[in-house]
Amino acid sequence: PNCVHILTYRSGPLPPAEHHHLQESKNTNINIHNMKLPQQRLPSINQRRITLVCLSLAVMIKMTEAFVTTTNHHRCRSAFFQSCASSSLLRSAPPQESSKSKSSRMADDSTTNTDDSSSSSSMDETNYEVVMKLSALDIKARLLDLVPRMMGTADEIMKVQNYINAIEEKYVAPLTLDWFNMATAGDWQLLFSTSSMGRPLADLRLTEMYQHVDPHALEGNITNTIQWNYAQEEDGGNGDDGGYDAMGSDEGFGPPKVTSKAFVCQGTFQVKSNYKIEQGSRMELDAEDDYAMELSKGSQVPKDVPRLVSMVESSVPTEFFNPYNHTMDTTYSDLDLRIVRFTGPQHEGTRNIFIRRGSFQINPTTSSME
Repeated sequence: PNCVHILTYRSGPLPPAEHHHLQESKNTNINIHNMKLPQQRLPSINQRRITLVCLSLAVMIKMTEAFVTTTNHHRCRSAFFQSCASSSLLRSAPPQESSKSKSSRMADDSTTNTDDSSSSSSMDETNYEVVMKLSALDIKARLLDLVPRMMGTADEIMKVQNYINAIEEKYVAPLTLDWFNMATAGDWQLLFSTSSMGRPLADLRLTEMYQHVDPHALEGNITNTIQWNYAQEEDGGNGDDGGYDAMGSDEGFGPPKVTSKAFVCQGTFQVKSNYKIEQGSRMELDAEDDYAMELSKGSQVPKDVPRLVSMVESSVPTEFFNPYNHTMDTTYSDLDLRIVRFTGPQHEGTRNIFIRRGSFQINPTTSSME
């Protein structure tokens, strides 16, 4: 059990203090038989383990006592505060109000809310200064709510004009061309135009007008698409001249020819143009000289195509059918709303309001602001 320390020295003379312990042999090996080793009594491994276990147990006992003391202290404090709180609540509990007073108070609150809503709805939005106090999101919401329900009154036109001018004033244009191209790319449904759209025609129905923008850095393509339904005459009977015999013979005599009109022709009319961006977000439109008409599946062929084209041209905004030799500035744009202004000889100052196709469900009969 005594630890033996083996000392090894390099070959050569030993230190003078240890000559009487060691004797050097011929082969320079060290003889340790006559060396007096120090007698050290170190604790065994089992004794050290027992000591560590005892210390650990003592620490755990102390921690447990401290935890129990703290827990009891917190319990006493919580019970004390709960008793105090309950007594104070009992002392300060207000008397219960009767059902009559409660109903009168609810009536007063409803009257107050009605007054607030009426005051907000009675805001004079025909005044530009009043509209400018609204945020851009509020102006956008009011614009998209009013335009589908417009009846063409002077107040409605003034409100739309104020909405457009105010939202353009608050608009911050994008700083990069990539952001502008990303924001304007895609299909945009035409919602409103400040130019005249012509009078409705009984034989033509326009179901949708939208614009497809395909940007490529500083240039791109714009395609205006018009979806239409066209009514034309249909022959009655078996499709011949009705079987009427002008010579008065009995053979083939029948009722006179009966004609009726139905919307049996459907298709699209497209106007394509190119554009270049010279500065900012201004698009200079150039004619591609490409007008295309396509019939839908199952549609009959129109009997008078020039008449159909003339009717489409007179029913849509003129800048939508003939945008050539004009510039188009984007005065407002976000993910689902886009406003453009035309500059040129025919459509100077004309505004078009577009919404991203499929982003809104338009209901022209009800208001979303109510």
